[in-house]
Amino acid sequence: MMTESDRYGRYCAALNAVAILVLACLLSGCGGGHQAAPKQTGTTPPSLLASDFAITIENNNFSHLSAPRAVQIKVLNKDDIEHTVTSDTPGVFDVHVPPRDERVFIAPDKPGTYPYHSSDQPSMHGELVVYQTGQ
Repeated sequence: MMTESDRYGRYCAALNAVAILVLACLLSGCGGGHQAAPKQTGTTPPSLLASDFAITIENNNFSHLSAPRAVQIKVLNKDDIEHTVTSDTPGVFDVHVPPRDERVFIAPDKPGTYPYHSSDQPSMHGELVVYQTGQ
């Protein structure tokens, strides 16, 4: 006969297994902070939003991003201090993001790799890879 304690133990074991499976699925989709580029099918669909392409700032680190040219990019700052996403090439993009807030900017129109930094945190570096759609 199974006791209440045995049933609770099996319940906890099953719940832990489900939690581990969900966590594994979430982590495998992260890609180490990189966002996978969507399948290229010609021109950039008008349905692409800034939420489709995002740079996250967390613990004084940037996530890296590949995005189509001229698409909206959301910058989400999860830190408690302001940061910037400032292109290493002056004048390309410079976004100031208050603590625990977000801003949007338009990716450059020319495909290429765009290194960037935070002007208030010199050790913070990232890169935005802009690709041509339809190639």
